[in-house]
Amino acid sequence: MTYAARLGILFVFILFASRVSPGILIENHWYSFFWSLGVAAINAIIRTVFVVNQWKSSWILMGFWAVVINVILFWILSLGALSWLGITTNSFSSVILAIIIVSIVSTICNHFIGFKRSDIDK
Repeated sequence: MTYAARLGILFVFILFASRVSPGILIENHWYSFFWSLGVAAINAIIRTVFVVNQWKSSWILMGFWAVVINVILFWILSLGALSWLGITTNSFSSVILAIIIVSIVSTICNHFIGFKRSDIDK
């Protein structure tokens, strides 16, 4: 259930970030749906990787990995790799706002959702 909650929250905020950012141009709502679902799924597994590898977590470490993953994903988008899907960007610098929004929400979701058991800080 916690993975589904993280996926849902990230999905909503990635859709929001792609609409707010002036540099992301999406031709169809279905394309934005699949792009957001893919990015949300990748961002939601950050905490799972920490738990499986039994790494100690902190806000800084989860935030760092969220930024790294989102920069890579949006860099691929800005290179035009998804232009065949109808998702294009003007430049990578215009996508910075989307990266910041998605990274902050990803860090908060990965830190707090399912954190009651505190299985990550053992």
